[in-house]
Amino acid sequence: MSWGGRSQVGNQQGMVLLIVLVSIALISSLIYSRVEGQRFQIYRVENELNLQQAQIMARSAIPEVLRVLNQPQEGGGSRVDSLEAAWAQPLEIPWDREQVVEVSIIDVSRWINLNSLMDSSGTLSTVTEQRLQRLLEQQELSIEAVEAVADWIDADSERRGIHGAEKLEYQALGAAYVPTNGPLHTLHELALIKGWDEEMVSLIRPAITANAHCTQAEININTAPPEALLALSDEMNPVVVESILELRESSPFQSVDEMRSEFAELSAQSIPLTTESDCYNVKISATAGKVRGVVKLAIKKNGNNRFVIVE
Repeated sequence: MSWGGRSQVGNQQGMVLLIVLVSIALISSLIYSRVEGQRFQIYRVENELNLQQAQIMARSAIPEVLRVLNQPQEGGGSRVDSLEAAWAQPLEIPWDREQVVEVSIIDVSRWINLNSLMDSSGTLSTVTEQRLQRLLEQQELSIEAVEAVADWIDADSERRGIHGAEKLEYQALGAAYVPTNGPLHTLHELALIKGWDEEMVSLIRPAITANAHCTQAEININTAPPEALLALSDEMNPVVVESILELRESSPFQSVDEMRSEFAELSAQSIPLTTESDCYNVKISATAGKVRGVVKLAIKKNGNNRFVIVE
């Protein structure tokens, strides 16, 4: 065979070898991709199963939550809710030898509820209006912003005043939304209202909530944060607030009358206060595998003085 012929055979063999190597690489890549795809599918299914398991674990704690909230007052007296109450403590419920379900219960009555700005008859609550105005004044913000909140919540479409805002005002501002004419459901919603923004909301956030299930104006003096206490009346000041915090830490107020007798700043009967909370936000968490499941509940006292799930 001539050298030219041998060279041609060698080139052909090299080409075949190259094709084989490329084919092997492609097949290996396809196999790897398929294996990785299957591995991802297995991982995804495993996570979904773990999430379902975690949520089942979390929901299993609901009866215990209701039991804790519905347990009678020690000594058989009137119910008193405070930061020392059983429900206010971190609760861990064993699931098995290694896992626990974690429960956090927070009463809604500790905060100023934005939805109490309108009472059950659709009338503006001057008590809540003044509390919100005090909160804004404390942060050196305009109290005029409260008027637009009332317009957002009330059922009608009539602007309350020059600082109010209904559908036409939001359209004029170029907003892609209009007032809901119903209760607020989150504090994020407050930032959408004319005259408000995220910074304003963050400044008064420690004292407020947006709960659509409980719209009573009463504030629980045993659980309210300092910011909410300071907004209860014009006579309140940091010294009085500190005294309230110290007294209730050593011994929670057993009644509103007891508290009023101690502090002249809150003696007026027109200031709605309570020592008993009617609504709670509950967060139940559980972990299965590496997945954490969370169940959130709204619980409210019904007409039979029993706590039931409303959301």
